[in-house]
Amino acid sequence: MKFSELGAALVNETKLPVAYHHFNSEPEFPYIVYLFVDNDGFEADNSTIYSEKNINIELYTEKKDLVSEQLIESFLNAHEIPFYAHEEYIDEEHMYMNVYEITLGE
Repeated sequence: MKFSELGAALVNETKLPVAYHHFNSEPEFPYIVYLFVDNDGFEADNSTIYSEKNINIELYTEKKDLVSEQLIESFLNAHEIPFYAHEEYIDEEHMYMNVYEITLGE
């Protein structure tokens, strides 16, 4: 899967609200935000031969939501996208954030 395909695929397959980077107004829980973090590449002879984008997919919920977590993990596994995941509780917002770190081609 390419980075340009990620947003539409997440919407179609998880059926959750999805936005790149942020929503203009916060939707109801649960929802997904994905964003570009940085990229890794292979360079030779003054040009980039191959580039990969490191992306975070963030799931926001008001309580621990195993069903929504499984939606994202099943999506990633179905597309054979390896991931690292971690969870945080954001005190000021009273919400959980599950972050899935992935790498995709251009």
